[in-house]
Amino acid sequence: MSGDRSTTASLRRDHAPRRRGAWARSSASLAARGLFVGFVLLLGLGVAGPGAAQEARVEIASAPYYQGQPIELHVIAEQFEEDPAPQVEFDPEPGVALRLQGVSPSSSTSITIVNGQISRVHQVSFTYRYELTSARVGALRIPEFRVRQGAVVRTTRPFSIEVAAVPSSDEFGIAVVLPQGPIFVGQKVPVAIEFRIDQEAASQILDYRVQVPLFDVPGLRFIDAAPAGADSQLQIVTAAGPMQLPAKSEERTIGGRPSLVLRAERTLIAQKPGRIEVDAPTVAVERGTRFRQDFFGGRRAVQTQRTVSAGRALRLEVAELPREGRPASFAGAVGSDFSLEVQADRSVVQLGEPIELDFRVRGHGDLSSAGLPPLDAPGLFDPARFRLPEEAPAGILDEDGKHFRVTVRVLDANVREIPSLEYAWFDSETRRFETVRSQPIALSVSAAQVVGADAVTSAPGAGGADASGGGALAEDEAAAIKGASAGRGDAAGGASTAEGRGGPGGGPARSSSLAESAANLAVERDPDVLLQGVRANRGVGIATVSLYLVGLALVGLGFVDRRRRAVDPRLRARIDALQRAKQAVESALAHGSDGPGALGRALREWIAASPEEASAEVDALLAECDALRFAPGAGGGAGGAAGGLPEPLASRARELIDDRLAAATAAASASASNSSRARLVALACVLGAASLSTAIGLASLVAFAAIASPATAVEPDARARLERTVADYEAAQAESDRDARIAGFQRAEQGFAALIEEGARSPALYTNLGNAALQAGRVGQAVLAYRRALTLDPKMATARQNLAHVRAQLPAWVPRPGDAETDPALYAYRRVAAPTRALAAAGCFAGATLALFLAGRRREGAWRGLVIALGVGWLALLASVVVDGRGAAGQAGVLTAEETAARSSDSALAALAFPEPLPQGVEIEQLELRGDFARIRLANGRDVWVRDTSVSLIDD
Repeated sequence: MSGDRSTTASLRRDHAPRRRGAWARSSASLAARGLFVGFVLLLGLGVAGPGAAQEARVEIASAPYYQGQPIELHVIAEQFEEDPAPQVEFDPEPGVALRLQGVSPSSSTSITIVNGQISRVHQVSFTYRYELTSARVGALRIPEFRVRQGAVVRTTRPFSIEVAAVPSSDEFGIAVVLPQGPIFVGQKVPVAIEFRIDQEAASQILDYRVQVPLFDVPGLRFIDAAPAGADSQLQIVTAAGPMQLPAKSEERTIGGRPSLVLRAERTLIAQKPGRIEVDAPTVAVERGTRFRQDFFGGRRAVQTQRTVSAGRALRLEVAELPREGRPASFAGAVGSDFSLEVQADRSVVQLGEPIELDFRVRGHGDLSSAGLPPLDAPGLFDPARFRLPEEAPAGILDEDGKHFRVTVRVLDANVREIPSLEYAWFDSETRRFETVRSQPIALSVSAAQVVGADAVTSAPGAGGADASGGGALAEDEAAAIKGASAGRGDAAGGASTAEGRGGPGGGPARSSSLAESAANLAVERDPDVLLQGVRANRGVGIATVSLYLVGLALVGLGFVDRRRRAVDPRLRARIDALQRAKQAVESALAHGSDGPGALGRALREWIAASPEEASAEVDALLAECDALRFAPGAGGGAGGAAGGLPEPLASRARELIDDRLAAATAAASASASNSSRARLVALACVLGAASLSTAIGLASLVAFAAIASPATAVEPDARARLERTVADYEAAQAESDRDARIAGFQRAEQGFAALIEEGARSPALYTNLGNAALQAGRVGQAVLAYRRALTLDPKMATARQNLAHVRAQLPAWVPRPGDAETDPALYAYRRVAAPTRALAAAGCFAGATLALFLAGRRREGAWRGLVIALGVGWLALLASVVVDGRGAAGQAGVLTAEETAARSSDSALAALAFPEPLPQGVEIEQLELRGDFARIRLANGRDVWVRDTSVSLIDD
């Protein structure tokens, strides 16, 4: 700052003798003085911190310094940039430990004004707080610290300090008490810390510092619990910082001396085997040796002494759990007195229904490492009789132990109980494996009532007899289900009747109760019905694009008409008159014998019709025409005249008309631009929206063509193949053997899928595909087919009924969407097929453009209101088509894998989001893809991660 002021003063001394008079004589010099003062102010404001040099220094706590005791050391960096923070580097000395405690950035700005000069100082500093501990006694060299920020490096000055040994004392003591003998991985081991103080010296203690290196050993986990009767706290310093442990104080006599003992307890759990050797625990005590009375009558130490006491070094052997004799039901539980309790959410189930089991493990040990063994291990479930989850669930630890939720399904109708399950643990006291068993749970298992391949059978013999066996359907019920496919298959409520196929003489079958209350498994057989929707969708797509093109044409026509009518009527009349005059002049110039007379008549007619066009130039042309007309020997073609006129005269006549016509046209264009600039912007917006709509219409046509290709896209033998596929379906329904029945439905499913893949995509064919997939046991593919059928025709009753049936069969805990018929009014538009909505949107667009065209030509009437109404309808319908097939945030889809593990993140090792996997047929929204995983949203709004191969999109 002083340098800046001296520079300013020298400038004033150099220029004052020359300019003082000028400033006094002229007002212009006052402006110069203002500029000069402003320059000085800017120069003063420019003096700021960034121009100052960076520096780094070290500050250390005052002596004395003791061996093994932490010394506070600060590295201070000043005048560096605020961002990024500088980095501190150093080369540690042998036997010296430096631990960073934290960083404290600081910045300040000060502005001072001295003699009219403004000084702005911005100061930035960083304080790095370290804790230095020396294991050596004697001279200790503090290394240099390098503070680096980008290319700027500043180095501190190294110096030395003297470290003294701490005198030991037997008035204090520290001890860590461990059990004898080796411990095992996962075993809970009690650890006690005892801090002893002679009662005579207790009143002299000012501060203490306990260090237990055992607490900083990697691979050891500690659990803190307050000992019984805790009435104090014991502070211990660890690598992670100081900690306060609840402690119990008690008086003891140790070595014949009364002592006060603080006892704290922790629980040690070793996480890996090995031999552990750590340094002895230490306690450093600062005690007062001289005291004086302060102002308030209290004691104040005027002289202190630091002493240290060390305990014994610790050695600990951590053994691995023995592998010999380890039961298959062992899952990491170590301790004593473990128990296993299993509860089921139901005891009466149908075959294949989920049973939710709650496993609760209790015991004296580390339950955090205890898990469930593989459920198919010996002593647990038989995988031939139960369907088990692929992965064991993660348990939840609470005050009552650790519990796990597992979902199993019974595969054998002869199962009568959840068996007694074995659970093993390692007893750390007896050092051997122990087992415990849960109590069995009685079950009542009946045949599944899901209308599918397992629920359909036929009469092997005479009709009317009841089918026997474990929960099989009655023969007449099966006949009713089979007969449903004989008709068109659209009976309301799912009821269907047909002739029985049992045996000779069989009468009409009674209505199936299952068919009435569940699914309608009839298939459509008429090829014309299957292809009718194809042709309709193709026509809808063509009509949609045609209406958009008509709308665009009307927009363009209206734009041209609007520009024409925006011109001043007088200008339009003048342009018309000039165009007529130009035609008359050209006709006169083309006249052979009477060219001058014809040109004169054309010019006089023009002036008579438009008197305002009269001018001296026109009069000159008329005079020359009359002179040529009445000249002696007129009628000749001398002079190179075209049509009896001299070429210069003809050119002048043409130029006169052309110039005035060009000027009038330019004036008309300018008038149209000035009067309709806002309308041009509006029309441009409409054109842009119309172009976008046409593109959407074309995309819709392509999409509809992909969904509903014409019948000619199918092979010529499509009808025959369709009949064979329907025959396979009906034959599968009539089959009594389960495996053969499922194989027949699989063939039918493949046949329907092949026809759809080749282009014959219609709601009825998708419904047939769903019925075949449902009875083949592929519930996910069935739901996917029903959803695609409803996308094409939301009023498809059979697809809606069967989809509702499948949703009802899902486990109660699985979220499911509501039926479309009960959806809120906001989603009622989905009851109308998307192609129909697209056609209606195109009609609204064409109607809006027509109304806009008429509103521009006719000021009266409600045309503008009609434009707004049709425009709003167009936007609403267009939005419904664009967002159709998508949820609130993603693409609609179905889980088609048999079981899908839902996880909390996109990793195979992430925690499970549910205790059991999601079954096939769950409807979801796919939000994003990340690697092999997809983030999906369930019907209740919960987001989970699954394998992307488990998801099939509806609009795929």
